[in-house]
Amino acid sequence: MRKPSGLWVVAVLALLLGAATAPAWADAPAPHASAEARAAAAALKRRGDRAMDTLHYDEALEFYQRSYQSYPDPAVLYNEARVHQARADYPEALNLAQRFAREAPADLLARVSGLPKLIEELQSHTATVEVHCNVAGAKILLREKLVGSSPLPAALHVNAGPAKVDVVADGYAPYHQEIDLPGGQTLPLTIVLAPLVKNGTLVVQVSGDPASVEIDRTAAGVTPLTSELSAGPHSIVVRRPGFEDKDASTVIAAGERRELSLVLVAKRGALTSRWWFWTGQREVAVGGATDAAVLIAANTDRAHGSGQGFSPGTQTALVRW
Repeated sequence: MRKPSGLWVVAVLALLLGAATAPAWADAPAPHASAEARAAAAALKRRGDRAMDTLHYDEALEFYQRSYQSYPDPAVLYNEARVHQARADYPEALNLAQRFAREAPADLLARVSGLPKLIEELQSHTATVEVHCNVAGAKILLREKLVGSSPLPAALHVNAGPAKVDVVADGYAPYHQEIDLPGGQTLPLTIVLAPLVKNGTLVVQVSGDPASVEIDRTAAGVTPLTSELSAGPHSIVVRRPGFEDKDASTVIAAGERRELSLVLVAKRGALTSRWWFWTGQREVAVGGATDAAVLIAANTDRAHGSGQGFSPGTQTALVRW
């Protein structure tokens, strides 16, 4: 086994915690391999070892992965674990170290006496997070990295320490929380997203009898009317028989309650526009206080030539019975 470089020793010394006999990587050959497969795997592994000596972690990881693909030597799993450890990717380092512990033969495990301590150290840097969200398909980000969508198929194994959790979904207010993930422990997170408020409320009122209301050219009901509307501008028309239509417009903000109190004006139709109706009403108002008679006609100006037998301005007697 080659001696590690000084830089590599510094990088892993704290993680060995006294396991001086543990190698920086495993070198034991895998049994039951063809000569060609073992030779190809060994050559790639040596290139990975050299990359590790010079702290070129990406290159080392690539060579180790290719070596394991050429032949699944458990020793390479250990070396891959040390690469991820050096890169502070503790969950993956822990996963590979535990695989090595399960798959390596007893004689190889005996040569890596510091393995239990290494696994314990990696566990202290790894936290497990269980995320539960009330909205299916919500995107879950941890430390600004997308880790999946709800419901997550399994718990997340991540680096311990401070972390930002963000959950977003269309139609819902985004969720954000800053937490501290405890190493070696499982933290359950239950996240409830609140729907975004997109509508407002419009209340339409008029004095007197009920009137029909149209909102955006669609019948909406009768007054007093309370209607939930989408945020934005809306047109309102209020109608009552015998009265002029009342047009109005308003803008509703999301979450707002807006009230409209409208006044309807009576129409001046064919009957009420006749001279004798309004005059009669005036005379009834005067005479009605002293007489129960019904007034049929009263004095008023009448256009000349009306054919009624009296001239404009002529005083006429009231007809009573």
